[in-house]
Amino acid sequence: MKYIEDEIPFELPEGWAWARLGNITDITTGRLDANAQVEDGVYPFFTCGEEVLQTDTFAFDCDAVLLGGNNAVGDFKMHRFSGKFNAYQRVYVITAYALLDTDYIYNHIQYYLPMLKEMSIGSQTRYLKLGMVTELLISIPPLNTQKFLSNKIKELLNYCDEIEANKSSLNDLLINTKSKILDLAIRGQLVPQDPNDEPASVLLERIRAEKEELIKQGKLKRDKKESVIFKGEDNSYYLKPENWWSRWKTGLSRNSLTVGVCAALGNYVTTVTVQMLIPLISLILRGYWILRISKKIPVSFYKKYAKMNAMQEAQSIVFTKVRCCTANFALI
Repeated sequence: MKYIEDEIPFELPEGWAWARLGNITDITTGRLDANAQVEDGVYPFFTCGEEVLQTDTFAFDCDAVLLGGNNAVGDFKMHRFSGKFNAYQRVYVITAYALLDTDYIYNHIQYYLPMLKEMSIGSQTRYLKLGMVTELLISIPPLNTQKFLSNKIKELLNYCDEIEANKSSLNDLLINTKSKILDLAIRGQLVPQDPNDEPASVLLERIRAEKEELIKQGKLKRDKKESVIFKGEDNSYYLKPENWWSRWKTGLSRNSLTVGVCAALGNYVTTVTVQMLIPLISLILRGYWILRISKKIPVSFYKKYAKMNAMQEAQSIVFTKVRCCTANFALI
């Protein structure tokens, strides 16, 4: 009696049993050389490769598992076939005895392929000895369980094949999913909103106050292009210069009826009446004022009449889309 406890890979459920593959199947090899292939042959011809060839003769007529016995790197190929076929001399033809499900045996041997790769011998070409195959330990469940497992394995492996076939689509899906996760995160949709949390606007005010302090200390230069994003009364977002009010005051006179606005906004000039000053200031700061103005005059008109103070006499405000003054707001 031989002690084989150390060979048993895992414990079996109640009612299952271990058996050597050579004791529950008939294992033989093919007889043909590789050059026995016939183009457009009548019968399948199994070699150690993945592709199934053809030949004009058959040596087997059975339900069998076919295991390639050699491979350059030890990736041994398997096939499952029922009917008339022929096989290369290094292919193991395995037929199960009665009361065994051949599909179950096929799947069980597939499970051992990584181990067979490690067991294989040879330098330039790896190959399997017959004993390596016959000594494989097979866990045997009741016949009904064998059939059930064969069907379940086939179903699950089909899912794997579908995933493999749609790998590129799956990869695109993964990329889009990652992008969507980031999108939801930055939209604030991956975290519950707590009304007790400090608003981000307060945080930004703190940052601005800290920057002002650094500017006063000479540790930081003021960015003349710095701006603030805010939400207006119409629930729309607007952008205004950070220091817009100080620049506005330097160009504004209490006794002025007209103000020239040179904010680099385009290549034409639009004129409106002075009565629209207050609402237009609001629109300017929000960045949408140009959409509310319909009357346009060419830049040449502005250049010609601004020097003559004709615009002041007409009590109008000049809005330009070109920077024609040294400051954002200039008195004319």
